[in-house]
Amino acid sequence: MTETQIALPEEPLVEQAEQALQEAVSLLRQGRAYYIAFGLKALDLHSMGAWEYLGFDSFKEMCYAPIESSGLDTDSKAVYHAMRVAETFVLRLGVSDGQLASIDHSKLKLLQPIATEKNVEKMIHDAEMLTVADLRKRRLEGAYGGKKEKALDAEKEPALPGVHSEHSWKGTKFALEYEGMVILELTADEAPWKGLTSKIARLLNENPEDE
Repeated sequence: MTETQIALPEEPLVEQAEQALQEAVSLLRQGRAYYIAFGLKALDLHSMGAWEYLGFDSFKEMCYAPIESSGLDTDSKAVYHAMRVAETFVLRLGVSDGQLASIDHSKLKLLQPIATEKNVEKMIHDAEMLTVADLRKRRLEGAYGGKKEKALDAEKEPALPGVHSEHSWKGTKFALEYEGMVILELTADEAPWKGLTSKIARLLNENPEDE
């Protein structure tokens, strides 16, 4: 392969990405009862780098794209939250998706940032019995083992669960992405370790904060 040639995605990988996307869209259309199942499927989409096989520049772009264009046609923030909730409660803490299916997703989003092996059982029990307002009050009071909080942070688009960066080779250019935003591009002849830390820091400081 010459320097100017770009490898095309392998057909089986494209088919896998398309199948996973169709399954995610189906779960999304079935509503909140399938919130956890959708989050798990979205994690699959992210881990396989599905956006690249479907012709997008980032995972976030794939989230916003219309369904007829091989996208999810939904707010990327909602997708990231579903992924974070599914990763925390199901994959990390071992709660069954069946048990979580009966709990409103707004409760799970509220409790996810402070969920641990020590408090998850009590947390799930309370989520099944209490209102969102009651859960919010208990979290502020430090009822789940954490420090008392004066106020809860405004919802921001969370970092992808278990992932701090995305990277991909496109021809001779290397693009480093964070939460769907390109923060660094290097050509193949640049040594990534030369001033990389300071370059990333400078670029991050130049980017506006999430709204």
